[in-house]
Amino acid sequence: MSSQKIALEGRTRLPGRVQDVIVDCGSAVSQAVSGSGSNSVLNSALKSFSTMDGVIDSSINNVNKLETLVNQMNNQINSLESK
Repeated sequence: MSSQKIALEGRTRLPGRVQDVIVDCGSAVSQAVSGSGSNSVLNSALKSFSTMDGVIDSSINNVNKLETLVNQMNNQINSLESK
């Protein structure tokens, strides 16, 4: 029981900066709701935004793979030039 209380207490006492970010995000969402004119427009925008996380992860993985390939090619070029 006490461990649950400690975990809950840790979650409820967020640092000030995190609270500021949460409040700013809430303000941005409120602004978007009032400016969108309809919930369907807002819902479609949020769905599009949420799918970007997967795209960003895939892009990061692809860039890392390209970096590895470039490094391997540079190593091969250096070994050929040294012969």
